[in-house]
Amino acid sequence: MGLLWGWDELADNRSLTGLVRELELASDGDWCLKVEPAPDEEMLRNPRVGRPNTNMMIECEVEPPPVIQGQSAEDPKVMMAYLGPLVDRQVTVTGTWVIDKSHRYDGNTAACVFTECLDGKTEIHPITSIFHEREPSSNSSRLFDFLVFSDDSTNFPRRVPHSGESRVGSFRVQAYENSTWLIRNEVNMARLKHFGLDQVAGIWSFAGSVETGTARQNQGFYYALIELRVPDA
Repeated sequence: MGLLWGWDELADNRSLTGLVRELELASDGDWCLKVEPAPDEEMLRNPRVGRPNTNMMIECEVEPPPVIQGQSAEDPKVMMAYLGPLVDRQVTVTGTWVIDKSHRYDGNTAACVFTECLDGKTEIHPITSIFHEREPSSNSSRLFDFLVFSDDSTNFPRRVPHSGESRVGSFRVQAYENSTWLIRNEVNMARLKHFGLDQVAGIWSFAGSVETGTARQNQGFYYALIELRVPDA
């Protein structure tokens, strides 16, 4: 969580792919995913000490706007409605790669009471976007969950990197030239969105981009369940 000593930003707009092993609604209102990447994933390691997080997972956190579709984002049922389908599934989480200076790489907090831990664990904090492909129900379509956030942390006593900023989340997947797409479910609290087919270096793909706006603007969150339909043979 990092609130005692804060976070050191290593890089923004970093993407992590792995399996979601745990979910948690933190006491400060953060939605938290613990993602297990490949063991050689660079982001597991604090570059100051070269040691991976002992649990071989990266905690990914964000505090969404306080109200989503008239419901409190601090209600566990609300968090689970969006993140529950991701458990034990492969996802791509994009956001700010940081060192949490209040927890050592092994999770111990005792050594970080009187001074910041330079050997803190690595996290993605905050999350900008989550992209997940569901199990196919047919050979004619693919289903994707796409979430984009603007972090709305209290930022006391320490400020979360990029909190309160309008953020841009995006994805791109290979597609056929004549593919069609449909948004089957959407919660749109964003400033701008764009989805479409295009061709890059001779390869067709389906891409999406969302700019969140911020919670202060009554924006800052986007969710879509998107169906990409394969053209008839």
